[in-house]
Amino acid sequence: MPGIYESELLVDGQPDPSWRLALNGALETELLEIPAGETADLDRELQVVALTPGLHEVAVRIGEQSTPGVRLEVE
Repeated sequence: MPGIYESELLVDGQPDPSWRLALNGALETELLEIPAGETADLDRELQVVALTPGLHEVAVRIGEQSTPGVRLEVE
């Protein structure tokens, strides 16, 4: 996805550094050149310190665009 390395994970409106750390890991070979019309998944484990117990809103921002926020409750 173009721009994914400039993206940020927003937790309650604040960037979380775990996102950048996860994206800087080694990439699987099939993610380097994805043929036209094909898709691929990038799976990484995140240790999001900002997700303390309670309600949170999470979104991803790339440049000026961001996904709709997703509300979640951490027990």
